[in-house]
Amino acid sequence: MDILPIRTRIDQIDTELIKLLNERFALSEHIALYKDERHLPITDLVREKALVSHLQSQAKFPVEPLWQRIMGISKTFQYAFLSKKHNQQNVGIAIQGGKWSFNDIALRSYLKTQKIIPEIHYAYTTEAVLSLLNEWKVMYGQFAIANSIGWLVDETIQVLWKYDFTYEEHYEIPIEHSLLALPWVHRNEIGMIMGHDQALRQCQWTLRSVFSDVECIAGTGEYMDNAAIAAGISDGSIAWNTACIGHRSLADIYGLEIIEDHMEDRKDNRTTFVLVRKSY
Repeated sequence: MDILPIRTRIDQIDTELIKLLNERFALSEHIALYKDERHLPITDLVREKALVSHLQSQAKFPVEPLWQRIMGISKTFQYAFLSKKHNQQNVGIAIQGGKWSFNDIALRSYLKTQKIIPEIHYAYTTEAVLSLLNEWKVMYGQFAIANSIGWLVDETIQVLWKYDFTYEEHYEIPIEHSLLALPWVHRNEIGMIMGHDQALRQCQWTLRSVFSDVECIAGTGEYMDNAAIAAGISDGSIAWNTACIGHRSLADIYGLEIIEDHMEDRKDNRTTFVLVRKSY
């Protein structure tokens, strides 16, 4: 068998595929414009599921992995088109947290299913997220809305009424809290425990039983977020004998040590996050 004719035909097919994909992605702008004018979200999971199912009925290979990637690229084109239309400098997502906060972990988990990589802006608070969205500095925002132990996230609920935005999607992740402190701080030297109000709620019974003699304080302002508190302890902005509640990965990032793992009061601890976009 001569392989050359087969490779030649494959090259021809690939060229035809590129032409068709170029046409498909060019149509993404028209789809984006349609959704923009009708205030519809870019992501349409019902449509995506129906399309994959329809194509799979015709294909002799697994369609979903390939088409998830194609649809992800198409959505990236739509984001870019709307960003340019509204004179945005980037197609970013602002989140209510710092790097490797639970907000960051939730977004990264969600983006794996979307096959897109937008720029992430660490805004730390829900108010800052919605402010960036309102000023067209980002196209999307994400924040925590509720937790299975701590219930509604007060920080979020208190500011939602002030801004105009459109709901895009929601998702949840399991939450496992660790207690972190500087490496040379022994557990009996901890003078204060700081964390987001929700983090303290989710660990309140554990804190009362294990650290009953230590004052627990909810962070405020720039130190409302667990990641920001960890950074503050690391750089000396917060007292050296302060411990913080947060994801265990913060220990590696900020040079802290894990004093205690699994601080949450229940193993079924889960937080729901909401993805929103600017209302046009």
